[in-house]
Amino acid sequence: MAKSQPAGDKEPYIETQRDYFDERANFFAQPIPDSILKQTRKIVASANLGPQSTVLDVATGAGALIGHFLENGVKQENIVGVDLSNEMLSIARSRFPNVCFYQGDIANLSLPLPAEFPVHIELFDAVFFNACFGNMWDQQESLAAAARLLSGKGQIVISHPLGFGFVDSLHRNEPHIVPHRLPGAAELEALCAETNLYVEFAEIEKSFYLVRLRKK
Repeated sequence: MAKSQPAGDKEPYIETQRDYFDERANFFAQPIPDSILKQTRKIVASANLGPQSTVLDVATGAGALIGHFLENGVKQENIVGVDLSNEMLSIARSRFPNVCFYQGDIANLSLPLPAEFPVHIELFDAVFFNACFGNMWDQQESLAAAARLLSGKGQIVISHPLGFGFVDSLHRNEPHIVPHRLPGAAELEALCAETNLYVEFAEIEKSFYLVRLRKK
């Protein structure tokens, strides 16, 4: 299995991530092409969410998945989006003013949840890592943090609408921003080994990546 974290210290890395996406927030706020929307709809639909579902969207960015959650019946007050970038979150808040957005690192979240989160949410039924898992400082650490926030049989969705081939390209060209590739089947098993998770579903393709991990 590839090393879990990149070289160097975490704090400068987090600052680099924050600055990178702050500077590019307007780019990521552009309309999403229909071909990608089709894939992100598929990603969210696969989780079988509903009105009672509580959802945490990691690296929510400009809120690309939020509309899909709403389409699937999730209530606005049951959604929390987390991101490092204040500029990205500003866009997300303007689009979805009734959704809770929080600036922070998934790896630093623990129970009890931050006071800024909706008071009625104690745990999450689903945690999404969409188009961001390659950016995590430490994939194992981030996954373990997400697992701690899950309800009884909650799920974690790791996905990318453009697949592992696209992330491989980002990793080659900008390793300081995308230090990891998306995990393959064997790597997923290793990541799950110490987090009380199992692989429920995996569609690992060069042009589409969707994995659902379920709490045991």
